[in-house]
Amino acid sequence: RAVFCSLRKFLRSSSSEPNVAQTRAEFLVRRYDRISEKQKQWEPLWRNLALYVLPRKVNTLLNTLPGQKQTTKLFDSTGLHANEVLAASIHGALTNPVIRWFSLRMREDHLNQDHAVAAWLEDCALRIFLALQNCNFSTQVNEVYLDLGAFGTGAILAEEKQITRVGFNGFVFRALTIGEYCIEEDAEGIVDTFFRKFTMPARVVMKRWLTASDKVKRQAEKDPEVSITLLHAVFPREDAGGRGVRGSRGKPFASFFLELDEKHLLHEGGYDEFPYLVPRWATASGEIYGREPGFTALPDVMTLNRAKEFDLKSWAKKLDPPVQSLD
Repeated sequence: RAVFCSLRKFLRSSSSEPNVAQTRAEFLVRRYDRISEKQKQWEPLWRNLALYVLPRKVNTLLNTLPGQKQTTKLFDSTGLHANEVLAASIHGALTNPVIRWFSLRMREDHLNQDHAVAAWLEDCALRIFLALQNCNFSTQVNEVYLDLGAFGTGAILAEEKQITRVGFNGFVFRALTIGEYCIEEDAEGIVDTFFRKFTMPARVVMKRWLTASDKVKRQAEKDPEVSITLLHAVFPREDAGGRGVRGSRGKPFASFFLELDEKHLLHEGGYDEFPYLVPRWATASGEIYGREPGFTALPDVMTLNRAKEFDLKSWAKKLDPPVQSLD
């Protein structure tokens, strides 16, 4: 009850109130800290899975440098190959880019019998399929399938292209890496709250948001490529449509961008629908993040990797055996 009261007060606060932006930023950071505590409990498991099943996703979990070798502890690629085959199989069966893999129907079945309604639905489905063909959906959704097999949880951001032309400009998708986001569910077990922590060069922050803090402005002048840690928070508005607010701030889902270190609010907006798609392979009772085939196979994968390591050491000794003899 206290959380909902705080959230309602937070969303109802007027932008004209003094220091309201700072108050909102501090509220978001506190909420992110609480939600991320649950995520950190999964990180040791995700690190093991990343090392043996999907090494290129280990950067976020281990804070390694871009381009750094990620297979130092890997001697057998069976787990990697198996996960890639699983992702390719799901992609080919569910979202094959060659064929149209979906259709549209009305909830009321009698409307589907109407020829005009059926023709309209068919036209809409074709337009959607062509829009998906003309964007990066196929490549990004394959990344989600890889995460599903390895970690049990995937996430992809679905938005419209931000172009100055009036009207629909196409879709744009972004697959997110496990460990850079944390989630919460609603009463029905559907993910409706998403906090994403990411970095962006200072010059890009300055170009995208004119409301950057003074510290970021000074950093951008000294080093335009310095990384700025940002936070994107999306969650349902408690009283969407009830405040008489028009535009993005009155939409059902609130969206906030802020500088995490400075607790400085950059932008407040909103979405008509939840923009983050978060599939999970399977969830145990009382858990939010998913469990996956990689979790089941991890003991065998680690055993096989260790056995291969010993085997390679044995080969070296057989090829160049140590010999005790007189000098």
